[in-house]
Amino acid sequence: MKSRRMLVVSLAAVLGVSALASACAPAENDGVITLGLTLEPVSLDISGTAGQAIPQVLLDNVYEGLVRVDDDGSIVPALASDYSVADDGLTYDFTLRDAIFHD
Repeated sequence: MKSRRMLVVSLAAVLGVSALASACAPAENDGVITLGLTLEPVSLDISGTAGQAIPQVLLDNVYEGLVRVDDDGSIVPALASDYSVADDGLTYDFTLRDAIFHD
């Protein structure tokens, strides 16, 4: 019984050390992004796609909004070069960057 307990403790220690060693490996950046999806989007048009997971993936990886949230949590222009909010908070004016949209 004692030897079995020692075997379990040793195995747990080896697994723990190997998990830590693999986490310390430098990340390779070859410019490729791989996404694991459980569903395949029917199209890239999010207005006609059912479900929540697919539109969120498409929004984050295909489309860009007028503004985005910066790393510090502030709202900054993205497709817009500038924006302003009316005093009443009901009207937003966006100035679009040049040469962004096309047919």
